[in-house]
Amino acid sequence: MNNFGNSRITAKSESLTSALSLHQSGRRGEAKIVYESILKKHPKNYDALHLLGLICYESGEFIEAEKLIRRAISLKKKSSGVS
Repeated sequence: MNNFGNSRITAKSESLTSALSLHQSGRRGEAKIVYESILKKHPKNYDALHLLGLICYESGEFIEAEKLIRRAISLKKKSSGVS
């Protein structure tokens, strides 16, 4: 049994953890790059969408923030079966 799939999940989690750490320390520009990188590989990543939306909001990019956060909410509803 190989762990290839698990290593991809771990790498994605580590990238998200790294981005969140950058974000929390005020390094929004660097965090934004990591969130965008995650989304290029995993466009339906709820956490990356939500947190990138938060960065946009914090940066005054309100329209983009709303789009990203609405996409994240839509994905979360679909994954939880909420209509």
